[in-house]
Amino acid sequence: MNMKNKLRLYLQWNHTSFYIRSLYLRHVFSSKYYKMVSNCNYLKTDIVTKKDVSIKKNKEVKNILFTIHWFELGGAESYALETIKKAYELGYRCYIISTVPSENKEIDKFKKYSESIVDYTKIACNSEFKCFLYNYIKDNDIDVLHIHHSAITYHALPYIKTFFKELRVVDSTHIVEYENGGFPQLSAWFSDYIDIHNVISENLIKTINAIHRDEFDKNISEDKFSLTYLSSMCDIPESITPKSLDSNNEVIIGFYGRFVLQKQPFLFLDIMEKVFSKDVRNIKAIIFGDGEMKDFIINRINKSKYASRFEFIGRCDDKEKVFSKVDILVIPSINEGLTLTSYEAIANGVNVISSDVGAQCELLISDNLIKLDSCFSDKCAERIFSIIDKDNYDNSFYGCLEKLRELQKFEFNKDTLNLMYKG
Repeated sequence: MNMKNKLRLYLQWNHTSFYIRSLYLRHVFSSKYYKMVSNCNYLKTDIVTKKDVSIKKNKEVKNILFTIHWFELGGAESYALETIKKAYELGYRCYIISTVPSENKEIDKFKKYSESIVDYTKIACNSEFKCFLYNYIKDNDIDVLHIHHSAITYHALPYIKTFFKELRVVDSTHIVEYENGGFPQLSAWFSDYIDIHNVISENLIKTINAIHRDEFDKNISEDKFSLTYLSSMCDIPESITPKSLDSNNEVIIGFYGRFVLQKQPFLFLDIMEKVFSKDVRNIKAIIFGDGEMKDFIINRINKSKYASRFEFIGRCDDKEKVFSKVDILVIPSINEGLTLTSYEAIANGVNVISSDVGAQCELLISDNLIKLDSCFSDKCAERIFSIIDKDNYDNSFYGCLEKLRELQKFEFNKDTLNLMYKG
């Protein structure tokens, strides 16, 4: 089949909207300047690492290709790494391609589980990705494609499924982006090319289905969804008791997260200044994190008249250290999925107060969820004052713990992963 016929076939998929089809008609793929990118002669040794596999390839062992965002570890990428690790432990051969430029600070954590690892952004531009992916799947005899926050992989699916009809496709999504729908929107748009939608909350099932229904006038079949909560990604003891709040001791309110606009660390400062202004108890604030807003946050603290009551720690990867110092964790994010930090806090006996966004309501009680509006900081401060009463603290904590125990019944594990890959 010549390239012209392949292009015609590629553009004639059945259930894609006119909007998406028009994007492809304008894509560089239809240009005479398009060139094939061969995996075997285009890759450079400085951005590709391969293991020496001495054993003869056994086709009973499936080869799984993970296309991920980047080799940095936020909540979503931590889940991607945990997925790859579990697939490796189950005996699958794992191949990894990252598709967004980054400093690749955590690439070594991925290497030990992979046969081959590629930073595609150092190879070619996005317009060449479809043919690169075609050659990569063909050369490495890939059986399962697992998309983990990779936009260009979604857009390559109609082309890839044209040539690899037996290829099983799984995608994992975490968070709805309010501005453009984000990865759940792409998941809904390309659902006809995906076998399993792996989601971390019920909210995502509703969201993906709503987008698909609006676009194609039909629901996605329930058996295409695999709901796996992330409670298994942190150590949750069988018996958990809340922190002990002694009225004679200081209470520590904490922020733990990246210093980026999405996490709104500046709102935490506003909340704490309102709390300090009441001065009802010996309350202090502690801040863990790092990111592009670090200097801004430090300057804000230094200029605050309550500067002495803020403790700035910076980045800390030792979760036990973080939660040993915190009595109440505040999450003022403008958007979230269902934060791993919330699971970790509750597992360590810490109460969580959060903005009422994403699927936080599936884990936290309603009293600890604050509507994100112009009164958000005041309401957060009020909830902090309410919760530092020992009885209220315990009741709030046990309410969240009860919800956590329910979510554990549907947690991510090797069995659920096997089902996604084997069907």
